Amino acid sequence: MAKIDLSKFKKEADRLIQTFKSPRMLTEAGNFAADRIRLRTRLGKGIGPSGAPQALKKLSPSYKLQRAGKIAFASKGTGKGRIVYPYIPDAAPKLHPQTSPNKSNLTFTGQLLDSIGINKRTQNSVTIGVSGRRTGSVLSNKDVQGFVEKERPFMGLTKPEVAGLQRFIASLFKKLSR
Repeated sequence: MAKIDLSKFKKEADRLIQTFKSPRMLTEAGNFAADRIRLRTRLGKGIGPSGAPQALKKLSPSYKLQRAGKIAFASKGTGKGRIVYPYIPDAAPKLHPQTSPNKSNLTFTGQLLDSIGINKRTQNSVTIGVSGRRTGSVLSNKDVQGFVEKERPFMGLTKPEVAGLQRFIASLFKKLSR
């Protein structure tokens, strides 16, 4: 009968697992996920109720005009007594290069999607989210996310993106085991 010593295999497996759980590997997987969320959203897709990619809700006609610089709005007062006045602006707003006045892709200035990244890292996981303050605004990116996700859910991975992340992680594991 042959004796098989698995101690070397166990040591190598333990080394692979520890390397794979390293901050560097978790960061790579987290950045991959954040990139997928940004890309999908800039292409005008969000997440449907079943986890499938779904087109983001279309922009309203008045918001398209506002993005094109043909109309703007000012308000006076607060609450129920608030009055909104339309006016013709002197210049069109500066849109992010990856959008247009008619495109629903959550990229007016680009600040929201550009802020997506790793918010929290533990020993075994990373959490992806938005962060930071917005230039020229009292709102944070988290505030804006809360507003837009009511009508246009985008934060998270779709089922195909989860499968892609699993393939990406498997490829990292194969590279490590060579």
